[in-house]
Amino acid sequence: MKKTKLGQSIIEGLSDVIQYEKGRKKLRSTALEALDPAPTWSSKDIVDMRHKVFNVSQPVFANILSVQASTIKAWEQGRKKPSGAASRLLQIIRSYPDIIQSLRKKSGTLHKNRP
Repeated sequence: MKKTKLGQSIIEGLSDVIQYEKGRKKLRSTALEALDPAPTWSSKDIVDMRHKVFNVSQPVFANILSVQASTIKAWEQGRKKPSGAASRLLQIIRSYPDIIQSLRKKSGTLHKNRP
């Protein structure tokens, strides 16, 4: 019978389980608490964050989030809601706005709107 990479991996895994059950092997584990779902964002929430936290235009905010400017416009007009991943990203940058500066390219700058 031909041994496959997948078959070998399954056999090794089962062997590890047997060794663990017999007390001959310790397994590494990590306990993580589940997070609450990402918050929902109203159009006003997004506009407020863009203006009050970052003071940038829609295109610049879109660049920060790596989305199209039309996406920001749709969120702000209430035509669309941010996805789960986008909502989590918005939550993170709302909580830690300085993280954006740490991500920018050394040669690039974040251009702010001028009043």
